Amino acid sequence: MVFVGRGVAHITPRARTLAVHVVAPLSWRIRRLADAADRPERVIARSIERVDSERQAFVERHFGASFLDPACYDLVINAELLSVGGAADVAVAALHARFGEQA
Repeated sequence: MVFVGRGVAHITPRARTLAVHVVAPLSWRIRRLADAADRPERVIARSIERVDSERQAFVERHFGASFLDPACYDLVINAELLSVGGAADVAVAALHARFGEQA
């Protein structure tokens, strides 16, 4: 089962979950979303900055933590360097390494 959401790493039991955080450089995120949405990069940049700020505020308010703190996760993946399939393979390998092949 996969949970996606801000703060999910703080509410799921760490002994039974693998917390994965996917990151990428801001410039890469802007270019990728601008291309996908066919919108100007300056518009996308403002949107990303707003969403990141809202996510950070939510996690700080509810959990007293930073969603950017790598210590809150078992695995941090840089999306700029891997395809979606490659990132999924890394996450599955980490899951099996942590919980065994039956996971």
